[in-house]
Amino acid sequence: MVMLDLADGDFMLSDNNRPHAEVNGVCNPYLLDKKTRAGKGDCGSALIMVLVAILTIGMLVLVLTRSMNNSIDTMTVVKNEAVTYQLARTALEMAKIELSRKKLYCYSKYDNRVYFLPSNFETDSLLEEAEFLRDGRVLGMGMYAYRIISSWQRLDYNRLTPEQWHRLFEVALRMDEGPDRSALVDRILDWIDKDDLTRENGAEADFYEELSPPRAIRNGPLESLDELGYIDQITPEMMDGSDLYPLEEEDGMYYGGGLRWYFTHSPDELTRNSLRYIMTGDTEFLEDFEAEDEDEEEEYVAQKKLPARIFVIAEGYIPAVLPDIEEFEKNCAAAREKELYNYRPDVIARHIILCTLRLRGNKYQLESYRDDVDEDELLDIIGVESRLSRYVPGEKIETSAESGDD
Repeated sequence: MVMLDLADGDFMLSDNNRPHAEVNGVCNPYLLDKKTRAGKGDCGSALIMVLVAILTIGMLVLVLTRSMNNSIDTMTVVKNEAVTYQLARTALEMAKIELSRKKLYCYSKYDNRVYFLPSNFETDSLLEEAEFLRDGRVLGMGMYAYRIISSWQRLDYNRLTPEQWHRLFEVALRMDEGPDRSALVDRILDWIDKDDLTRENGAEADFYEELSPPRAIRNGPLESLDELGYIDQITPEMMDGSDLYPLEEEDGMYYGGGLRWYFTHSPDELTRNSLRYIMTGDTEFLEDFEAEDEDEEEEYVAQKKLPARIFVIAEGYIPAVLPDIEEFEKNCAAAREKELYNYRPDVIARHIILCTLRLRGNKYQLESYRDDVDEDELLDIIGVESRLSRYVPGEKIETSAESGDD
């Protein structure tokens, strides 16, 4: 056997002249024959397979983690829904206790919130207790509260006469009698009537078909107040008021504010006067009307008879952070001073139950029950904006007609 010393390793010639090389204990593939190199290539294939396996396992872990997160989110939503529903049911039971007393004395606030007391003695403490429940109480991981609102006579956009539509535009948009106002009234009447006869200043199906994009005329009763906005020449500003039609008090009633105000706002005294004028055209009742300063008005007014129809709004909610009771009650008191609806903290889940009750004899009976309603449904059904969670502690709120400030 011949041995040669090399600087980078030992080179050995075997008897069968097959070269083998080792450099620092590592095989040198360049000095291997084809068969030997083929065997050594299995190491690379194994490495690739290991990498593929690791990548596959990583993807599976990622998918499973994401799936678990989605499952946890779903479980959290389901749990929150169950909790808020039970809280809303608790609020509803508290309202039933208030309404189930043998004798009821009714007090109301400017925005048609009503309170049923068991006695007309010591009303201040009884009303304070009623507000205490309406503010909301902590129960477990959430809170519950309820409100009772009396219904009122509202404008029905499908039953207004042409004269009443004219007076509505006069009041809501301060529009004087003339071609522009007549065009608006005629277009509304053409939209809701069943024929295809175009009024003098109106528009029927052929007119709307030529618009870009074309519209389909209703030729029947409006399905919602928002549908008024589809009628030609009625703009969003006309619907909602904005700066073009500011709400202003004048001669004992409101003018301006847009059309929506007179269909949906809870009628304080000035709004009721406006609605009375729109419906009847009567102005004699305004001659003796003097708007009183709010500071001189009573916060709660005793009602001579029970409201014929009331709404019970029972809600359960989970605050983002359970409030400190003392701080919470302070915020509630501040919200009431601003004549806003009861203060609510930021919430992560809410469930609202709406019940309509009608007076039968001397007892209220359930007329309808709606579960899991939202704010838009409350606005549409009751006609009063709930204004939940609008009060921010420490925020300076400018006085406005909407909050009852003159």
